[in-house]
Amino acid sequence: MTMPTQSELAAQSLALYRELRDHLRRMLTGISAAETGWILAMDERMTDLRQAIEQADATLMAWPLPEVAETGVARLFDERRQAMAEVLSLQKEVIVQAESVQSLLGHDLAAMRAGRQALRGYTPPPEDSPGGIISRQS
Repeated sequence: MTMPTQSELAAQSLALYRELRDHLRRMLTGISAAETGWILAMDERMTDLRQAIEQADATLMAWPLPEVAETGVARLFDERRQAMAEVLSLQKEVIVQAESVQSLLGHDLAAMRAGRQALRGYTPPPEDSPGGIISRQS
């Protein structure tokens, strides 16, 4: 088995960053209306992509830097850098969107708890309780 060239490794890394970028775009468009299962599946896929990127980049970065100019992969490295910047920007947007959804859910949960507490005030006391203001034993 032959070792991949630096150009092949750079192309693989670029493809993974582009896939992560596209994945984040899908997350951004669907996160506000998503169900828990969808969010968990998207997060799991994002984790898998990040691990693949880490492995590809570790192999790519093992090459000496002068090789980049000598092999003509500078264009791939530039495109990779641009894809990395897009991924970073999209991750920030996804985080803001997720925090917004989390805040709304927290507010709804607090309102439900307050409503449940208010409803408890209307629950009649059990028959065997001693009573409140009026004694039932008369």
